[in-house]
This record gives sequence, C-alpha cells and structure tokens, in this order.
Amino acid sequence: NSTYEIRPEDVDFGEPKTPIGRGAQGEVYKVKYDGTTCAGKVIRTAGMTVPEQTKLYNSFRKEFALMCSVRNPRTVQVYGAVTGLKGQLVMVMEYAPEGSLRTMLDKGENVPLSKKMALGLVYDVACGMKALYAQGIHHRDLKAANVLLDHRFRGKVCDFGLSKAEALKTHLSSSLGASSVGTPAWL
Repeated sequence: NSTYEIRPEDVDFGEPKTPIGRGAQGEVYKVKYDGTTCAGKVIRTAGMTVPEQTKLYNSFRKEFALMCSVRNPRTVQVYGAVTGLKGQLVMVMEYAPEGSLRTMLDKGENVPLSKKMALGLVYDVACGMKALYAQGIHHRDLKAANVLLDHRFRGKVCDFGLSKAEALKTHLSSSLGASSVGTPAWL
C-alpha cells in the first residue's frame, strides 16, 4: 500500500548504527522519521535466493498488514515501510524507550514488580490483546519479550510476525503447521 510507503531518504539511521534489539527476522534500530524518534525493524534480504526472498517478503507483508490494521494505545503502532533500499526491508514503528518487559524483569533479579505496576501491565496487555482479537488476529507468540514499555512503563503488545488473522491467511500457516509456531519454551 503506497499510503504507508516511506522514502529511504526520509529515515535517518544516525551513526553509529547499533541495534537496540534483535529478533528472528531482523534487527531493530533507533531511527528518526518526520523528526520523531522511532524504531526501525531492518530485515536483510541480500544473499538470499529468490524463493527465500519471496517467502520473506510474504511474511513481511503479512506482519505489516496486521500491524497497520490495529490502531490501539496498547499495541505498537506502525508508521510505514521502506521497501526502496537494496538488500533490505525496513518497518518504521513506534519507539518504546523503556525496552521490553522481558529486559525489565531480567534487570530486576528476582525483585517482584510492585502490585500497582503488575496490575497495570496485566491490564495493558489485556487491552492490547482485546484490540487484536477484535480485528480477528490471534497473536500466537505473546511473551514478556513481545511487550514493549513506553516512557511511563505502560505495556504495548508487539511482534505480530507469527500472528494468524482470519482475513489474512497465507501459505505460511499451512506450510509450517499449527504445532510449530511461537516460541518453544512458551508453548
């Protein structure tokens, strides 16, 4: 969709290009877009065979379409995609300055969250999931690493890469099989 296409020159990756996060499909960088600090999920395609690129593009399109279809304060917002760079795709989305819930919990070293914060995060995640379900989207990989924290430590559900939408089914779900999605330790 050209509505969400971002020109490469409109995204400033800055220097040095140090990732703020890594996932199964790519790395996430802190970028500037329209004068705003954002997150840029960079997926490298250089060196891939045509079938591998096709599979990756289909997966990228699927996640992008899902993220664009949900507009809710408790889900990470996507602003657009840069598809005009050689050897990579970039999804530009909302930046969560406090990182992931997983990182926060790991830093706490067995110190429990306050009751107020824990209840707030449970509420935030429930609201984010409700918004996804209202759009017919089943996340299928909800975990602490896929909950990002904004500047007020409010939770936002992210990473819809393994999501399954009733209206957006692809060959991905049938070729992988229902039993092989998600993070194994969480299934």
